[in-house]
Amino acid sequence: MNRGSKAIAAALVAAIGTGAVGAAAVSAAEAKQAAVSVNGQEVLVRSIVQNGSQLLSAADLAHALGAELDVLPGGAGLRVTLGDRSLLLQSGSKQIQTGQGSVALSSAVTSWQQVNYVEPAAYVTALGASWSGVSGELKIETLDLLDSVDTVQWAGGRLIASVTTEDGRLDYLVDPATGASAQLLTSNGASELVVSPDGASAAFADADGAVRVIDLPTLTMRKLGTDTSIKSNLQWAADGKQLIFLQGDKTSVIAAISLEDGKVSKVLDDKVEYKGDLSVNGSGLTYSVVKTGKVTADANKDVSLDDVAIDMAGTSPQLFDLALGSADAKPAALTKGDEDKLFIQRSASGTVYYVKAGDENTISTLISQKGEQSKTAFDKEDVLEAVQAGGYIGILTETSVYVLDESTDAVTKLAAAPEGASGLTLAKDGKGAAVIVDGQLQKLSADGRWTSLSK
Repeated sequence: MNRGSKAIAAALVAAIGTGAVGAAAVSAAEAKQAAVSVNGQEVLVRSIVQNGSQLLSAADLAHALGAELDVLPGGAGLRVTLGDRSLLLQSGSKQIQTGQGSVALSSAVTSWQQVNYVEPAAYVTALGASWSGVSGELKIETLDLLDSVDTVQWAGGRLIASVTTEDGRLDYLVDPATGASAQLLTSNGASELVVSPDGASAAFADADGAVRVIDLPTLTMRKLGTDTSIKSNLQWAADGKQLIFLQGDKTSVIAAISLEDGKVSKVLDDKVEYKGDLSVNGSGLTYSVVKTGKVTADANKDVSLDDVAIDMAGTSPQLFDLALGSADAKPAALTKGDEDKLFIQRSASGTVYYVKAGDENTISTLISQKGEQSKTAFDKEDVLEAVQAGGYIGILTETSVYVLDESTDAVTKLAAAPEGASGLTLAKDGKGAAVIVDGQLQKLSADGRWTSLSK
């Protein structure tokens, strides 16, 4: 619908019969504004109550949907067109005429103060959109939204939503304003997508171990080099010129692949096995190391037998930090404690944040670690998740989403968390956020409310 059509839409509707059909049943007190969510965005629509039924302005709904309106000559009615669907409204009629036949209305199209009002459910549905008016919440969806989502992350100004299926994984680019999605990748056995620091690219290792990079603006993909070794924990270097990863089935090597020529080089090969939780930021990287348990019974027995004892002491993950850019750099041990360490994130300044897991007597807290200096960064509530973005750490608790500013260590509450939320992702400005609730993707709106971007 062009600007000119939008500007005269109200006048077009008013021209369809100025008689006040059913006006005696409409009081001035009942004429008001109703809030309607259209693809997650709230719009105000004029509303009246006619014989106990709520009717909404046909013009306002058309505006919100982007439909075109045309007055037919001779008082024949108003044609409303959205995409390949078209319908005819006539003031006083209890039917909507469509290309597929007539649609019955429980209340007649009513003209009130030169505005035509219509039963919204039938009107919206006839235009090919979906309508919901449950518990007083009025919602319209015109998009083919994703049914369910497993994981989500920010990619510049958009979201990447991933859905796991029996055949593999589907990745989609999602518009956070509307929920409109476009399929990005279909894969089976590929690693998770990781987004570049500038948000313009996403990389993954395919089932054969080859690294591939997708240019998000053009949706073109290229393969980096010919190396097909086992790769995990793929991470972007801060300058976007390399991808760093854990190599091998026992993840004993940290390696890098160049985006320029696809060549693979070793970053660290200290023969220490079972590295994990790789996080690359600024001029260094952080990772964890987990030691395996020790068999304390007869060494000749099969370790799968119930009577074989395994000593798990000292197997808690420990964190190490490594400076990049120096050939003789050695990993520096950061932790020694026996507690579990989760959601490990390295900031550009070299501070490492992680969640110290609680037990039946303590809550989980966010810890910041810089060299040998360790302190509690957040312990106001039990921490469920933590995620790093830009210069911020997003913190998810059972009831709230908080943001820690890495430059000041100040923590502020961003919003109340939806019940059952998980998979928090934070935008680089520390203001945008998205979570998953029972498979439904929800985005934090500017007014502090959570908006659904999937069904």
